[in-house]
Amino acid sequence: MDQAGSLRITNYLWAAAIFLAVILLSLIGDPDDWSSPDWGGRLAVTGGFALGFALLALVRNRAPRISLVIASLGVCGYYAAGLPSLGMIPAFMVFLYAAAVVGHQIFSGVVAAGLFALTSILRILAGQEPQTVLGYELLANLALAALAVAVAEFVILHRALAGSQRKMQENHRKFADFASKASARAEADHRRAEERARFSLRVQDELAHHLALATLHGNAAMEAVAASHPASVSLGHVREATAKALLALNRTVDALGDGEAATRSGGTLSNIVELASSLRDAGLRVDVSAPGVDLDDGLPLLVMRIVREAATNAIIHADTTHLVIFLRPQPPQDGRNLWHLSVRNDGVRPGSKDAAGGISLSSLRVKVMDAGGSMDWGRLGRHFLLSAEIWQPQDKER
Repeated sequence: MDQAGSLRITNYLWAAAIFLAVILLSLIGDPDDWSSPDWGGRLAVTGGFALGFALLALVRNRAPRISLVIASLGVCGYYAAGLPSLGMIPAFMVFLYAAAVVGHQIFSGVVAAGLFALTSILRILAGQEPQTVLGYELLANLALAALAVAVAEFVILHRALAGSQRKMQENHRKFADFASKASARAEADHRRAEERARFSLRVQDELAHHLALATLHGNAAMEAVAASHPASVSLGHVREATAKALLALNRTVDALGDGEAATRSGGTLSNIVELASSLRDAGLRVDVSAPGVDLDDGLPLLVMRIVREAATNAIIHADTTHLVIFLRPQPPQDGRNLWHLSVRNDGVRPGSKDAAGGISLSSLRVKVMDAGGSMDWGRLGRHFLLSAEIWQPQDKER
């Protein structure tokens, strides 16, 4: 059953209740009058008033103020007919409540006060004792009227609180929807950022590898060609161009950024072995040592980046012939894994100063230190050594 049908049934029940209440309370209010010869006529008059109040109850919610005024006139007529005052109390309270509950409290109070004053005057003029009319009965009627208005105020407050609660629930639902959508957007942005980081690193891997090979072959060609040969100038330009290209590539990758990806798995030992094999094909001697590490074990992204950067610098900025990559996992501490990495090459010329490190190595050292590790490089005898300790949380390895 819909809400409109339920409301109609409720109105019919209220109308029936008012009809029965007026008749029964009239019978109870003055039982001696019903033993008189004209009791049938009095019953008919009472039934007429009861029916009128019942019919009026059906429209009390549509026109509450008009219903209250008509009910007040009906009460006056009820008193004028000499019927017991007890019979009109419940009907009038219903109409008084109906007007007050929709916000006509002042109007309801004025009508109630006017009705009681008018009926009191009519009853006194009809010969009733003033003490009886203005005594406890008037006080009881005023108390009931005040109670009807108070109940209406309580219902108004209850509806306002219920409406406020529904609004809060709706706002909470909207906020939950907004938070869910915002979380979904943030997750999507995070996935896009990770995908961008992976893409940038793949680009760096491919381009850096081939540029490093080009530099290595250029160095070999320069050593094979006499300095006075015209090709040596072109080879020098090739070497300079590849070095600048690698520098621009590293700056681009750093600008794209890798965010949290720096502590996540960036490759495996097999990737380092593959890089070493490519360098060997180009004529460079490369040794890889990783005790305790399997070929398919995931390595932190920073490990992979440092190895690539160190190998690239060794090829471009030094006369490297031998490169040694050493990687060893340390025992976990506080739920975190520690990796020890070193990359050594023999590309330091006698009497040369320590390598400056470059922008890319400095950027990588900042990332390592931000993760709680350390990284350093410099000359070690006739070799150049880069060493780092890289932390990686266990829950970010997978």
